[in-house]
Amino acid sequence: MLETLKRYAWLVVLSLWVVSCTTVVVDNSETDLYRISFGNPHTESRAVVEGVNLPAATSFVVWGGYGNDIQSVDATNLFDAVLVSEDNGIWNYEGGFRYWVPGYTYNFYAVYPNSVVSSCTPDGTISVTGFDCSQTGTEALDLMTAQNTGITYSGGDVPPAPVDLKFSHELAKVKFTVQNSGAATNVNFTKFKINGVPYIGKLEKTTTPNENRVWSELANTKSDDGKLQSSFELEAVDATKNVFGDMLMIPVADLTNAEIEYSYSCDGGEVRSATIPINTSTVTAWKHGQNYSYSITMSTADLSISVNVLPWNEIDSSVSWDDGDKNN
Repeated sequence: MLETLKRYAWLVVLSLWVVSCTTVVVDNSETDLYRISFGNPHTESRAVVEGVNLPAATSFVVWGGYGNDIQSVDATNLFDAVLVSEDNGIWNYEGGFRYWVPGYTYNFYAVYPNSVVSSCTPDGTISVTGFDCSQTGTEALDLMTAQNTGITYSGGDVPPAPVDLKFSHELAKVKFTVQNSGAATNVNFTKFKINGVPYIGKLEKTTTPNENRVWSELANTKSDDGKLQSSFELEAVDATKNVFGDMLMIPVADLTNAEIEYSYSCDGGEVRSATIPINTSTVTAWKHGQNYSYSITMSTADLSISVNVLPWNEIDSSVSWDDGDKNN
């Protein structure tokens, strides 16, 4: 019994020493159990994340540490924008292993993907600046955040389990499908452009006292820029076109000023130009984690628009990573 207590005391001292010098990697199997880790299920996916996991061969950044209580502004930050990434099926983080310290409450925050400019304060306020959502289709960038707070470790032979991070979509998924349902001729759209919605912005997400998201520093599309613009041709009756593919857009609280500006001609005839509002009686805003599918019908006279709100498959993606199989 005395020998067991001595070994445990040694492990605690070693853990505290490693915490104070987190760039040091300790190669000792007895300390593996006390290593802070993130679980490792992952799956292949498209740029637009669907299902319950993030894509493989990707990475995110983590902030986190311990304090005397949840959301402590005096927290000791063990993870400060630390990169967590995959290498040949093994997930690991940079800067050496961190270890659980008894008697403290731990909080963790994360941003996906790691390519965005992000930060996090000790009390869990996440900021992402200069986010650009002008890429569409398979190039669309899915911004997600996660948190796991209030994890306590009182000591003993069994430390907390690997940290699970539940990522939530911070963007709205949007698509525009055009159908030629009335014209018996080919229709050439020389312009199909979305105006009045932001494509660059800053997200600030707070977690206390309640979760709150604010987008600011917005840059909106306008008629003379090249953002969110396409040209395409529709064949005769019933041809359809998903104009941009899936789009992951900054949420919009009010779509009153959002519109589609378009120009088209039928079989090389007169070019007609007009606009159509994106705001409808059923959808007046784009909310994070929601999926909006717009159906635009092309007739011989004009365009009409309708919209459905669909499931994202999974609005939230539950994921966790680990540093590898400790048994191998």
